[in-house]
Amino acid sequence: MKYLKLLVLLLLPYVITAQVVPISFLQKKTSSVTTLEANALDFDGINDHIITTLNADVSVMPITTWEAWVYPTKNNGDWQMIVSIEDGNWDRFIAINSGKFYVGYGSNGWNPVAADMNQWQHIAVVYNEAVGYVKFYKNGVEYNFNPGPFLHSSNVKFSIGCSQQGAPGQFYQGRIDDVRVWSIERTQAQIQANMNTELSGSEIGLVAYYTFNQGISGGNNTAITTILDKTASAFNGTLTNFAKTGATSNFVVGTVPGNLITNGLVLNLDADNTASYSGTGNTWFDLSGNNNHISWTSPAPIFTTDNGIKVIKTTPTISSLRAMVSTNYNNLPLGNGSYTSIVFFKPNSVSAAKMILSLGPGDNSCTGTQIHSGIGSGGRYSGGSCGGLGSWGANTGVVPSTSSYLCMAVSYNSTTESIYINGNLDKTANVVNAIPNSTANKVCIGWVRNDGASYNMDANIGLILFYNRALSQTEITQIFNAYKTRFLIN
Repeated sequence: MKYLKLLVLLLLPYVITAQVVPISFLQKKTSSVTTLEANALDFDGINDHIITTLNADVSVMPITTWEAWVYPTKNNGDWQMIVSIEDGNWDRFIAINSGKFYVGYGSNGWNPVAADMNQWQHIAVVYNEAVGYVKFYKNGVEYNFNPGPFLHSSNVKFSIGCSQQGAPGQFYQGRIDDVRVWSIERTQAQIQANMNTELSGSEIGLVAYYTFNQGISGGNNTAITTILDKTASAFNGTLTNFAKTGATSNFVVGTVPGNLITNGLVLNLDADNTASYSGTGNTWFDLSGNNNHISWTSPAPIFTTDNGIKVIKTTPTISSLRAMVSTNYNNLPLGNGSYTSIVFFKPNSVSAAKMILSLGPGDNSCTGTQIHSGIGSGGRYSGGSCGGLGSWGANTGVVPSTSSYLCMAVSYNSTTESIYINGNLDKTANVVNAIPNSTANKVCIGWVRNDGASYNMDANIGLILFYNRALSQTEITQIFNAYKTRFLIN
């Protein structure tokens, strides 16, 4: 693959050496949380199941909405639990029985509609037990049932693919994708509008969200033991009895497309995704599928929470985080190749010539080409390159603010470099950005290698994406729209 060039900021040619915190990409490292986008999970119908830590009992959520995409493959008289808190007393659950969906609601049940075998379909159920009605949706079509108020309680946690009547049983056969649990009633319009789109995980009322976007479809995923909840609540689940290799009883291709564009994606560092960083350990996992994980040595980076968003914090001092990463240059654009780099961040202080990201060789001068992005000498967001192979610095029209996050993207198509702020094109210029093909090149977060603390950014960084091609404005806008809710960007 080609060599990635990062975003660009005008770098002043100062020569200052400094100590750094080394961080290295671990190539092809096997991880229990290596993830890809848009997967589902296949259940064998024998004993595969997931039990989460979520309490979905009526005492906790008197009103709730459950959603899932399902692909059932067995049609007989067996009970097959899709999602459930059933402990033997006809508690809440969605099942398949004799070819029909079956909704449990406390003391009885209801068959609203037939299940389609060997094809994907979206299902949702709304429980409003105070009023006494149940609503079921198949592919957005509503079915109503009004049994009256119904009292019950469950002693088990939310499960996927089984019931828990003494022990797990009534196993489901088929695929499941994109399971959502809400503490509110979702309307038909809301269900229809969002059922084909991956959510950010921060939506109001979303209690738990299992996308199954982990592992490699049909690959060896034996190291993965936990299904991750995408919300901040982290109601994760335990994978039990799955083979986690091959085409069944394993992660498979899903049906809900991820909002994140994966074509050309070579690095995805997401501080708010527990699959990328769980909150403990010394590795920040790459979610692109390229296994470009980051491992650090003491002192460790600072992961913190800002308005409910988990971020990595950079500081302007050498003693704190100045993250330097060695990377697999074979994965990244070379020479005059194309690239795109995207960062969601918020500066904690604003001053000229501060670096968010940089890529280049480890010399102590600016003679080797380096690509940078951050706040330029003009006090605006900026991109640039320096060195013998070309020079360009351009300030955007956007004044940095410490009060809100923004998305800054730089794309390069071998001739023209473009800067986008919050999905909007702000600046273009022709530039030669040729980085030499060398393992000496380093990616740096929050600083640039050949200076001291003078260019260190004080910022919160939530998401870093690198692509080995120039994304279009439509694609950049799509990515911005996918994450803007999380980062509270209007």
